[in-house]
Amino acid sequence: MDALDFSLLAALTRTPRITFDALGHAVGLSANAAKARVHRMESEGVLQGFAALPRPALLGLREGLVLFTGADDLDDREEEILRGLADVPGVRFIDAALDHSVWVWLLFRDEADFERIERAAISLVGKPPARRVLAPTDPAAKPIAPADWKVLRALQQDGRAQAKELAQRAGLTFKPLKRRLDALVRAGDVRVVPVVSPADASGLTLFRVVAFLHEGAPLPDVPGALVSLEAPGVASVLARRMSVREARAFAREVAGAPGVERAHLQVATRRAAHAWLDDALARQALAASAPAPAAVAPVPHAR
Repeated sequence: MDALDFSLLAALTRTPRITFDALGHAVGLSANAAKARVHRMESEGVLQGFAALPRPALLGLREGLVLFTGADDLDDREEEILRGLADVPGVRFIDAALDHSVWVWLLFRDEADFERIERAAISLVGKPPARRVLAPTDPAAKPIAPADWKVLRALQQDGRAQAKELAQRAGLTFKPLKRRLDALVRAGDVRVVPVVSPADASGLTLFRVVAFLHEGAPLPDVPGALVSLEAPGVASVLARRMSVREARAFAREVAGAPGVERAHLQVATRRAAHAWLDDALARQALAASAPAPAAVAPVPHAR
């Protein structure tokens, strides 16, 4: 990783579906040079594709986090834990960090569903979690339309795929696909994010500081870093430094920022999971096939 690679990640975070021409222009490279660097980061595992994240409430879901610390055998079992958690319906991302912590970012329907995912994670990691985060319910959200489900499903394979390719995957014609995709993005009902795995970077130290925020606090303003919302009240600060010592100093700065309750330095292997969407699709299909309740005749009343 070098400064240009980080600039490319920053541009892709701001505008994930940007063309390579525009991406190269944004960082002072040709389109071919920008494309080559992005493909190199993908082949090396630093950039593990682009995830399409719907607004959870549209699917009747809530966001959550289960954090495990001190997983002593993580060095030996990292791949086993990552692979196992990725197959648990409801799990969205998994981070296995060099400080022997495991972060399970998830989507769940209710507290019983949260407990199901938590039990599966405990059985894989081998210990109880140190922290849990459950987002509140959003009762105002409306269910997602069937055609929008098709767009979302097509995006899962590659969030940067061209509209023509997405239309073919979704079984829609080009114009309806483009119209629905633009409307989803414009309304904030779906966002595409690069999946960055800091532990797979070489050269500059790439790391993530996960900041737990006080209730109602805005995202921290951190110059030179990529700041995003991982879950309600939990911010992700992706940054780079020349050494791990500098990264630790940076994490202390983030911890002292206004509105930050606590911050964790995370040099982690990140894995994206798709079982949550398979589970949501199966439940939507089940709900759609359920018979409508029978009409009940009114009971006559004596005059």
